[in-house]
Amino acid sequence: MTVPSGPAERGWLLKRGKVNKAFKKRYFELDDDNILYYESIGGPQKGVIELYGSSRTEIIEVDGHHELLIHTRDRVFKLRSPDNLYSQLRVWDNAIRRAITTAASRA
Repeated sequence: MTVPSGPAERGWLLKRGKVNKAFKKRYFELDDDNILYYESIGGPQKGVIELYGSSRTEIIEVDGHHELLIHTRDRVFKLRSPDNLYSQLRVWDNAIRRAITTAASRA
C-alpha cells in the first residue's frame, strides 16, 4: 500500500489574474502534475494550473519584481513571491520542472 506524501511544494504566492490583471495573494499546492490554488489555507479551491503538456517555465524581472511564468497549453500564468524573493520562485520553478518532466515520462 502506498501512502500519499502530500504536495511536493506549498506556500503563498501572488498570481496575476486572467481578466483582472492585479496580483492577488493565493495559497498554492503542487501535487503531481497540477498546481491547486486557494484564497486561504483550508479554504475552497479557487483554481488549478494543469502542468501536463506545459512547454516550459521561466523567471523574469519586470519593473523590479521577479515573476515565475508557467507556460501551459491554454495560457501563461504569472506568479510572484509576496516578498519579491528570487530564491522562493527558484524553489517553485525547480519543483514545477520536475513535475512537468515526471508527467511527460508517464505519457
